[in-house]
Amino acid sequence: MDHTEKTGRSNKQDTNCWGPIIEVKGIKIPLLALALLVIGAVVGPVIAYVTPGILDPLIEIRAREIVEARPTWTLAPTYTPYPTCTPPPPTPTPTSTPTPTSPPTSTPTPSVLQTEVIALKTFHGRYVTAMDAGWNWELRAETEARGNWEKFILLHLDNGKVALKTFHGRFVSATDNTGCCDWILRAETRERGKAEEFTLIDLGNGKVAFETAYGRYVTAFDAGRCWMLRAETQELSTWEEFTIVPWQQ
Repeated sequence: MDHTEKTGRSNKQDTNCWGPIIEVKGIKIPLLALALLVIGAVVGPVIAYVTPGILDPLIEIRAREIVEARPTWTLAPTYTPYPTCTPPPPTPTPTSTPTPTSPPTSTPTPSVLQTEVIALKTFHGRYVTAMDAGWNWELRAETEARGNWEKFILLHLDNGKVALKTFHGRFVSATDNTGCCDWILRAETRERGKAEEFTLIDLGNGKVAFETAYGRYVTAFDAGRCWMLRAETQELSTWEEFTIVPWQQ
């Protein structure tokens, strides 16, 4: 009888990918796996005991390298804010002591040295007339006859000037064209001032001219300008010539 048949077993061992398989207490265990278990049981504690002593220095070195490799952070400096600058107060401007101003000295009205009653005759042969308020106190030289309105008092003043006073008790004024007076002569004011003073210029042959305080000459116009008297021109000509006629003559 075959031995195999007697034992009911095959002499051929069971195998798999782990190598031969043995049966322990009815449990089939690959021989290689059993060997690994035995080795692990023996070597594992040894490795567990030895490994810390080997790995700890390595871990410590690596940790130190990591720490040293990290960038060093420098704290930003703390800035002290600038103090708020308060501008200094302005330097007071010294106040100068005002120089006392003397009151203006009024120019005294020139005194009258001599008077004479006259009429004024123009180059056109007309007499100068002092109109009243109805004619806006204007002076004209249209009439060829003499009346009260053609009567003037010629005042010789102590400053070398003359003034003309009309029958109406007014003084002849020569304006400076301020206020659109158009240089027209009028006889409205009752007081003498700068505008009422004239320089009497002797032209010879009994002729005279009247220069105003503004450097103009009195002109007697003809009918084309309504026989008016104006003091605008700065040149002397025949229309600026007058003849002083004594009233009694």
